[in-house]
Amino acid sequence: ICLMVGEASAAEIGIASTFEDQRLACPGKRFHAGAMLAAHNRLPCGSYVRVRNLQNQRSVVVEIVDRGPHRKNRVIDLSPKAASKIGSDGLAKVEIIHLVGFMLLWWKRTGW
Repeated sequence: ICLMVGEASAAEIGIASTFEDQRLACPGKRFHAGAMLAAHNRLPCGSYVRVRNLQNQRSVVVEIVDRGPHRKNRVIDLSPKAASKIGSDGLAKVEIIHLVGFMLLWWKRTGW
């Protein structure tokens, strides 16, 4: 087996919000409030990020399925389920790490 070892991108810190639109997202994807999904302005659809709530250290891995957030001071929109998992009731200060290469493979195998 050949594994590509990748580096994580630099952590991005900012405010996460929750969105509940039932809109069509990236081609072939649909937003579901009960799934672990998110919207980000720069990361490609289909990529995965770890989002950590900086107040309680709870984290979750979500798939980017849409563009957003569309408010100036936000860095990511989370589905209601993902927001709930990190203990957010609307807005939370978070750290975002784009998972690539070995980090993504490790998460998919262990669920870390």
